[in-house]
Amino acid sequence: MTEEHILTAIQESVLSVIGGSDAETRIDWLDPLLFENLAIDSTAMIEFLMLLEQKLAISFRLEEISPEDFVNVSTLTQMLLRM
Repeated sequence: MTEEHILTAIQESVLSVIGGSDAETRIDWLDPLLFENLAIDSTAMIEFLMLLEQKLAISFRLEEISPEDFVNVSTLTQMLLRM
């Protein structure tokens, strides 16, 4: 799993959860508080995680993740690279 593959999966999953490609122009992928600013609720976050699992062929284990991993694209990418 490469960083580029992870970034693409994150972007595609975020767009799917918040409403598709039209939303892309409103997203600052470098936003240091991206997930907070997108205001993704818990149901959408579960959908987001499920999409990432499918796209990256991984399985999240709750004991291996923390809220700090979901601050922005960089922190999420680093967590996924550790998996």
